[in-house]
Order: sequence, then structure tokens, then C-alpha cells
Amino acid sequence: SSPEPKVTVPPSKPQGERYGVLVREYRKYPPAARMLSRIKKRGLPGFVQRDPRDSSRFQVWLGPFSSRDEAQAAVKKLRAKLKKPIKIEQIENPVPK
Repeated sequence: SSPEPKVTVPPSKPQGERYGVLVREYRKYPPAARMLSRIKKRGLPGFVQRDPRDSSRFQVWLGPFSSRDEAQAAVKKLRAKLKKPIKIEQIENPVPK
């Protein structure tokens, strides 16, 4: 049997806006965990959460970042690897599980 999905919570940032980048969505947890591992190996922050619209799907996020510029710099590091457009979004606080 596969391990129970560990949906992580983003590290808390000081009050204020937080930005994140939705990298990918997956139907199963293991590929989401692998993508998160690849992000962290590049020294970037990231987390996995259940899709607030569909709890059977898992979202992999890059972040949180305290500014859009910080998020943009991280996107540049990952873009070549992902080969897909990436949209920077404000992260809900608290992040839905």
C-alpha cells in the first residue's frame, strides 16, 4: 500500500502579502512529492496542498515568497525545467488543506 499523502503547509511568513507559483497539479500524491523534491533540490521553497476545488487532486506550489519579484526570480530558476507557462498568484492564508 502506498504511504498516506503528506500535504505540507507552507512555512509562515510575517504578516503581509505572500506569493506562490502553482507549478503543477497531479491526481496522485507520489508524483507531486517527486516534483516537490526536485524543487527543494534546487534550493527553492515549496509545498504540496490539496486542490481547494477538488480534494482528490494535489497541487505543487513554489513559495511562499514575500514579493512578486522574489517569486519571479524563483520561476526563472525553474522555467527551463518545467517548459510550461507559470502564473504567480497570491497565496490564501491560511492555505486550505
